[in-house]
Amino acid sequence: MKTNISISALVAYLTITEECYIMNTTGNLFQTDQVFDKKAVVYREIQNDTRGYIAELLAKVINQGALDQELNAQDQERLLTLPQKFGSLEAVGNRYGSRTDNIYEGSTRDGCADDPQGNPTPNVYYKCENPKDLILHSLLDAEFWQHSFYDPMEFEWQATLFQPVGGMDMIVEGFKRTVGDLIKYESPVTKIEVNDDGVIVTFKGKRGESQIKADYCVSNIPCPILTKLQHSFQPDFAEAVENTTFSPSCKVGWQAEQRFWENDEYQIYGGISWTDSIIEQIWYPSNNFFGKKGTLTGAYIHSENAVEFGKLSPKERIAKAKEEGAKLHPEIADEKIVPSDKGISIAWQYVEHQMGAWPSWEGNQHDQKYYRRILRPDRRFFIVGDQASTLPGWQEGAMMSAEHVVKQIVNKKPADVPESVMAPNTRRVVQGIRGSY
Repeated sequence: MKTNISISALVAYLTITEECYIMNTTGNLFQTDQVFDKKAVVYREIQNDTRGYIAELLAKVINQGALDQELNAQDQERLLTLPQKFGSLEAVGNRYGSRTDNIYEGSTRDGCADDPQGNPTPNVYYKCENPKDLILHSLLDAEFWQHSFYDPMEFEWQATLFQPVGGMDMIVEGFKRTVGDLIKYESPVTKIEVNDDGVIVTFKGKRGESQIKADYCVSNIPCPILTKLQHSFQPDFAEAVENTTFSPSCKVGWQAEQRFWENDEYQIYGGISWTDSIIEQIWYPSNNFFGKKGTLTGAYIHSENAVEFGKLSPKERIAKAKEEGAKLHPEIADEKIVPSDKGISIAWQYVEHQMGAWPSWEGNQHDQKYYRRILRPDRRFFIVGDQASTLPGWQEGAMMSAEHVVKQIVNKKPADVPESVMAPNTRRVVQGIRGSY
């Protein structure tokens, strides 16, 4: 993704090694109890069969003259070639023996049907043939598009991104290697005094309360925590901080003793599988392919589902994630393959120094005032983090906001924020959910 930040320069400075991070593959799954006999279906089958049926319907609409007022004959003829390619349509003989054009009867985009003996194809006797397609009515019953199926099409997601080798914590480790001597641990801030010429921060350390006075303070304290501290913020700044609320979110992580998702049955190498159950999704690792063990994100939960799931005890969360995850992969129910005692869960809304996963901007007029205000300093006090960026929930947003603040401090960027600046819509950026239509 393009930003003003030189990510490559930061990675080089922190001596971090990167690897591909796979957000989506066509081998991922979608599962619902509403249809498909409650079985998980491969992503590419749903995607391509849906495209095929939509393409067939569009071809029928064109051929029936329903677009005569919108398009002339030449444009209709040209448009007709689009669904043929887009939906993998065929000119075939129908069941009555006559020829019917622009019909969807499955596609090798879904995969290959087995040969008559049930062997995988292609083989030396049989080529790749269309597998059985999903029924349109079943696809409509599934309502898969309501459950994040198309999230990976958002620009911010991208099918292939990059991650540090060893996990996102390696960015923190890189900073620790560079400025580790300056970091104070187990020292929660209790009070912030902002003046025209500097900032005084009071914090609790191992030897009691201490203070630091500095010319500037750049704070990445989440606003739900920041608003509860003693402070001398200006009223409009304090109001903006108080109204920068955070959204609930939960995760479950598994250590799997076998990388079963990479076997011949699934052939999943990274990406996300989706479900309409409370766990919402399962994420697969993008590293150590064909290794012995691996870690799975067994649930990644948002909004109302996160509120409900977060109320469960950690043991209950693990049990629920196992129950629902087994609908996508029966192996998850096997304690020898996915042991419960190696599962972990987190509900960010209950994390002491976080109180939520990311800012819950809705992009409405109410948010614009507060978003614009936290982008501006209160005298010598600045806010950074994804909470002060158009990419809530992403580390790139945190880096973006840090660059914004540094430029303000060195007078390379005005402290004023244009009235045209809009707060992001967090649900779109984080979940790919747009407004209701």
